[in-house]
Amino acid sequence: MNINNNYGQNVGITNQPKTEANFYEKGEPYKKVFEEIDSTLKDEGVNVDAMNMPAKEKEVLEKTLNQMENQDISMTLMLLNAPSSMDATPQSEFLNYDEIMKRIDNILNPPAGGEPSAELEKTLTQFKELFAKNFDEISEQNEQNRSEKDREAKLSKAVFLNEEN
Repeated sequence: MNINNNYGQNVGITNQPKTEANFYEKGEPYKKVFEEIDSTLKDEGVNVDAMNMPAKEKEVLEKTLNQMENQDISMTLMLLNAPSSMDATPQSEFLNYDEIMKRIDNILNPPAGGEPSAELEKTLTQFKELFAKNFDEISEQNEQNRSEKDREAKLSKAVFLNEEN
């Protein structure tokens, strides 16, 4: 079987990346900043202290983001921090559970039509599922802790009243 030499050359050309000669030089000034961010994410986990949200949602968000890949974390945080609309009000900028889910739903199912890219849809669907699961788990833990504290308080009160009599 005789294969044309041009075929081999064409395959070789398509396998070679085509980048500008100074592509890496242009990105060099930003490299250290992104390496520091990446290192921080890996070493310390994600910290969302600057976000305007209730404590429980912040805890759930941190847990959820720490379960995701770094590139997915960046994409998710960027989309969550973007105003939900051009006429955003202070109330809509308060990221509680409902507002977070509304933002994700609006991106996944835009009201004006269209659809997100497959990568964006995958990332946000994963985030939404993890966030809902973690929110339910932490809500249940908080309820159990509250029940235990109430039980301990009632027991302490009963012991105190029993000792008085």
